[in-house]
Amino acid sequence: YSYAVAGHTFTDKNFGYKKFSSAEGLTEAYEKLYQTQIIPLIEKQGLCATVYTELTDIEDEVNGLFTFDRVLKMDAERLKGINEGVYRAFGESIKALEEALEEKEER
Repeated sequence: YSYAVAGHTFTDKNFGYKKFSSAEGLTEAYEKLYQTQIIPLIEKQGLCATVYTELTDIEDEVNGLFTFDRVLKMDAERLKGINEGVYRAFGESIKALEEALEEKEER
């Protein structure tokens, strides 16, 4: 997921995997990724970690959540909401696992 923010790129040559032309498009795609893939994997299949590997843009790579000069590319409140959904899903998954282990021990 990449988005080159005008005036906040290291160079005019930009590299990215799935390019978006606006902050809104990037935010919507990121939100959809988490709602349709990441969170369901936590809830249904026990995914226990998720890592976004490029927090900031690096030279001509524009895959970061922040530009190379540390400007956030997405709406902060929406990003916070996505992260809270991930934390909630992990918390519920851990609780379900703990309950299953307690039930197994009682048998």
